[in-house]
Amino acid sequence: MYETRFKLANVYVSTNQLGDADLQFANVLDIKPDHEDSLKAWIPTLMNRQDYVTAKRHLTTFHKKHPGNTWASVELAKLLGFANSNENASEVMTENLKITDSDVSRYYLAYFQYKIAKYGKSEDLLEDIKDNKLPTLFHLGLVQFKDEDYSDAIKTLNKIPAEDTSWSKSQVLIAVALVKEKEIDQAWEKISNITPSKDIQTVYTNLVTYLNDVKSRQPANEKKYKDLPDYNHDLQLDWELPSL
Repeated sequence: MYETRFKLANVYVSTNQLGDADLQFANVLDIKPDHEDSLKAWIPTLMNRQDYVTAKRHLTTFHKKHPGNTWASVELAKLLGFANSNENASEVMTENLKITDSDVSRYYLAYFQYKIAKYGKSEDLLEDIKDNKLPTLFHLGLVQFKDEDYSDAIKTLNKIPAEDTSWSKSQVLIAVALVKEKEIDQAWEKISNITPSKDIQTVYTNLVTYLNDVKSRQPANEKKYKDLPDYNHDLQLDWELPSL
């Protein structure tokens, strides 16, 4: 019975008859609440329409029965994050990680720990990740930066190879860390030949503006920078979150 409804729901999705699809998916989950394929097909359409209440209700029901299902745990945690319930999102991923011991779960838990400013815990989790497909190094450097551990952030970010997709933004973040360490000339040198990626363009622009301002205040015969203004620009950097 539910198999037919599931097939019909997918037909409705393909023809953009989403109200009818909603009805069929809901019927499937009434009959079989842990039908994962229905959730995986339905949740994206609910999210696209910002129907977070319905999505949360069904994901919560599924997660309670299957806390070791990483896909459902991640989707529920992201929904909670959208609602600024990052503490609850951390709890969801903590429960999942205890069961799965997976690097993806560890990465997402590190992200939510970062969101609630538990930088030490986030750093520990990232350091335990072995899967080199996850963009761990950049985010470890970002966590260390946010924790004001600029020296370690610079060391971590300098390990990222030039062919890595996060190399450009890692160089900009290193330059910001150098500014925080009052190493103005080194910061200039670090960004002098960088073409910043789109996701760090604002940070790059703010940094260049700051460095130009510092240079303009510096007397020509002075080698040391004095009375440096604080660099208080928000980094405005989002994490790269892997799809499941």
